[in-house]
Amino acid sequence: MIKDNPLPEKLDNRLEDEVNVTLDHFLELESVDAVAETLDLNTKTVYSHLAQAIAAGLVDRKAVTELDDNEIDYIEETAEMTGYIEDKKLKPVYDALDGLYEYGVLRCVLAELE
Repeated sequence: MIKDNPLPEKLDNRLEDEVNVTLDHFLELESVDAVAETLDLNTKTVYSHLAQAIAAGLVDRKAVTELDDNEIDYIEETAEMTGYIEDKKLKPVYDALDGLYEYGVLRCVLAELE
């Protein structure tokens, strides 16, 4: 049965099933809020799942966060200045940005640096 119905290329990976379900819905709905509502999850969970997919190279962080290149660069620069690259702590990044971006968005932007 699996041979006759292989997983779509994006979902043929080593991520957990829950992450793949979220990714599949995001690829269809293209909205974190819509995925959260459809799957009855909070947006924090959806962002967490999508951050894993971003780190695996399965989805673009710009599509997930809806941020432009300047905003992404600003977040990355702030992350570097706060030591995120070494310690992976989001709170200093969040605080340095004065809470301008929610944790899930930060997690997704920085997922490519992992």
